[in-house]
Amino acid sequence: RVELVWAQTLEEAEDAYNFYSHRLAAIVFDGHVPDKNHTTVALAQRVKESGFEGPMICSSAHQLVSEELRAAGCQFTWDVAGGVCL
Repeated sequence: RVELVWAQTLEEAEDAYNFYSHRLAAIVFDGHVPDKNHTTVALAQRVKESGFEGPMICSSAHQLVSEELRAAGCQFTWDVAGGVCL
């Protein structure tokens, strides 16, 4: 059984992580959210620093943001165009 948790803003993502962190098996980070042009890089870093041990996957159409998410703790990149996890 797979349960998906979806967030559309950074605030929703923070709240969802705080509430569901003990049940999450993996997290996919889209690079941009509709929050005033912010990215999810800082959130990915906080998640990693909190001790999350599951796979963290970045999924951004922007190469620079993907690189920043990898540096922040994402171990995998979802190639949006090719549909491949690297």
